[in-house]
Amino acid sequence: MGIDAKMLLIVKGTKPSNEQVAVWGDRLCRSIGAKNFFVSDGLPPETYHVEYKKWHEDFNSHPAYKYFNLPDQPYEARSKFHEEIIADIGECPEQLRRSIEFTNVSYPLDDEDYPDFTPEDRVPGKLWTQDEDPIKAVKDEWFLEVNLWTRYYGVGYERGDLMTICSVAEWCELNIPNCEVWYGGDSSGVLAAPFTEAERTKLKKHYYSQNGWDYYGQGMFGRFARESDKAHPEPCGLCIGAGSFSQYGSGPQWSAVHCASCGKSFETRDQGQTWTKVVEKDRF
Repeated sequence: MGIDAKMLLIVKGTKPSNEQVAVWGDRLCRSIGAKNFFVSDGLPPETYHVEYKKWHEDFNSHPAYKYFNLPDQPYEARSKFHEEIIADIGECPEQLRRSIEFTNVSYPLDDEDYPDFTPEDRVPGKLWTQDEDPIKAVKDEWFLEVNLWTRYYGVGYERGDLMTICSVAEWCELNIPNCEVWYGGDSSGVLAAPFTEAERTKLKKHYYSQNGWDYYGQGMFGRFARESDKAHPEPCGLCIGAGSFSQYGSGPQWSAVHCASCGKSFETRDQGQTWTKVVEKDRF
């Protein structure tokens, strides 16, 4: 697991309409690129959550579910029973998600997980949840969330796409009236804080420095750089020395690495004896 980037927009004044938020989200995708956000086409939230719950009830009550859910059921057998269930009840519904939306729309505040929140707190756009105390909107404030698709980037956790994160923040400041941008992570105590131009400049100076990718020199992400006898892909002509490989996925036999020097990704399914280049599809 890792820390994902989270961006909060505090909009002061009149509540933006759903239509206006949708337009902002569309324009943001056009400017920065939809691939940088968690977006999906599907049912609107008010319909999706009802249909999603019903679908799971149908799935769990299907006659084949007891075989699908057996302990230690082999993967091939589970897949067979899963296909049988889906053939009868259909695929799980998908949710409409935009790059910008009111907070707690895609993931409403559950009564069981958040018993102390008031009905006013549960209104979409009025609360920002995080590892510690939530942030509550005051009068004439509305909270929007940018659904970034990148890891968090910060000093000591240099993983995410900082240039995209900063570009999104600047776009929001320029295009959304009375908007204040906050930035943080989704876990590990990384809390949202004002993401001003001064804060962005300070973080970019770290990014451009020799320490800008320090995170990849520690833990499993740095072991390819540290262990000369560790099997890894052969560097290409673009790479200096052994390349700059970092691991972004692993399993018993499988592993996936990315080279920061040339931008190529590779995976192995035999513990590094052979490597296959990962082809990025639909790149625009």
